[in-house]
Amino acid sequence: ANQVGLTGFDSTGIGLTLEFDNRDNIRNPTQGNRFFANNIAYREGLGGDESFDVYRADYTTYIPVLQRSVLGIQVKGRWTDDAPPAGFSSVELRGYTFGNYLDEHYSHIDFDLRVPLRKNWGVVAFTGIGCLYKAGSDCSDGNNLYPSVGAGVSYVLKPKAGIVVRAEYAKGEADNGAFYLRMGNPFR
Repeated sequence: ANQVGLTGFDSTGIGLTLEFDNRDNIRNPTQGNRFFANNIAYREGLGGDESFDVYRADYTTYIPVLQRSVLGIQVKGRWTDDAPPAGFSSVELRGYTFGNYLDEHYSHIDFDLRVPLRKNWGVVAFTGIGCLYKAGSDCSDGNNLYPSVGAGVSYVLKPKAGIVVRAEYAKGEADNGAFYLRMGNPFR
């Protein structure tokens, strides 16, 4: 880790957060939007080892489709300024291990389709593409792109409370892939 500059450090930061949320259910939304943006200014003067900035934005919308099905769409980004390699952005799509791929900036678009079946059971399918890039570059270089695709089943434990359990498999590029058992839907 020392050879590539991925050593840990103590960080202390301060920042601002902006959020708008009009989803009909926080745990299991079927319509509405959520926007979240924040920044954190990590500073040595606040007691940290490094001084750098991180900016994040996340927009999610939920669209009713077909009969009782829901399409969730998330557009998300994380950008850094003067960050050391240990503070870089990582691919955040299902099918990839967080921290395996790093660069200064990251953006993705992710689609999640939820189709209810009988009783509390349903199927889910998802796909997305992410991009890791440096300042001044873009996502047109195929080497910067990270695709993801997957499917699974869902079970609504408590319909009124919106508590959902999902079992899903996601596949990324090359040998990246993972099986997930999770509480809740993505994009929370």
